[in-house]
Amino acid sequence: MFLISGIIPFFMFRSIVTQLMNGTQANLALFAYKPVKPIHVFIARTLLEFCIYFAIFITVLFFAGWFFRFDVFPIHLLGVLFCIFLLMCSAFALGVCFAIIWHFVEPLRTLLAYFSIVLYWSSGIIFPTWLTPRPLLDIFYYNPLLHVMELLRFNFFENYPLQDEYSYFYVIFWILLVLFIGLFIYYYNRQALTAVKKE
Repeated sequence: MFLISGIIPFFMFRSIVTQLMNGTQANLALFAYKPVKPIHVFIARTLLEFCIYFAIFITVLFFAGWFFRFDVFPIHLLGVLFCIFLLMCSAFALGVCFAIIWHFVEPLRTLLAYFSIVLYWSSGIIFPTWLTPRPLLDIFYYNPLLHVMELLRFNFFENYPLQDEYSYFYVIFWILLVLFIGLFIYYYNRQALTAVKKE
């Protein structure tokens, strides 16, 4: 259950970011219609990936509870749902930034792939934080995804041991900051995005 509660939500996060990066190139024909803008593709792809992975998450929990008799019902359901919502918002904000940057600087795609690997290992996805050496954990603490994953598990499992003071406000602050940067870049490049795609 520890792995299920970490891997599937993170894969949702990673898939949203990846789909947003590829969204403009994969939907070139849509931009022939003036009402359709890249931001619409970003929103649609985010919601689609969220629905897919949320359905997968529920299905896996159902089978884990049915066949293996695991206790799959969260202790604080609203807290778990809020953490998943924060993951979706984080992925959207980061995906918008990456999509625009990669659109104009394609060689950065490899660098962004390595960034995803760093996030995977520094977010406590497959190992508990209480087994992480304190010097590393102090560095990982600045990763907003670690806060989300720990709060998700804290709301999911009874008596889950939090190693530090993890905060929703810290995560929301980073979401708003990255989203502001992404939308700012998008606003001043929206015409260039469309023009490049029409060529």
